[in-house]
Amino acid sequence: MNASAIGDMVQCMAISKHHSLIVTGNAHGMVTTWDLETAKIMHVHQASSEKITMLGFGGTYPILFCASEDGSFSAWATKTSPVQHRYSCLARF
Repeated sequence: MNASAIGDMVQCMAISKHHSLIVTGNAHGMVTTWDLETAKIMHVHQASSEKITMLGFGGTYPILFCASEDGSFSAWATKTSPVQHRYSCLARF
C-alpha cells in the first residue's frame, strides 16, 4: 500500500503521552503508529480486513487496543514492549 493510503480515510486516533505515540486507524483496517515528538511513521500494520472503529492505549502498559467494524477486538504490543513482541498481536477476540 502506498504512503498516501496510510492516512487515507482515518476513522479514529489515540494518543499516549506516556509512550510518546499517536496511532491512527483507517477504513482499510490499517493501524499506523507515529512518534509523537517527530511525527514520523514508526510502524504500519494490517489490524483487520474491516474499518478500524476504536483505538486506545493500556495506560502505562505498552499495549494498544483495537476494535474493528467486524466486531473483533485485539491487543497489540507497542514500541516499548520487549523486542520479541514489538508490534505483534498479543490477543484477538
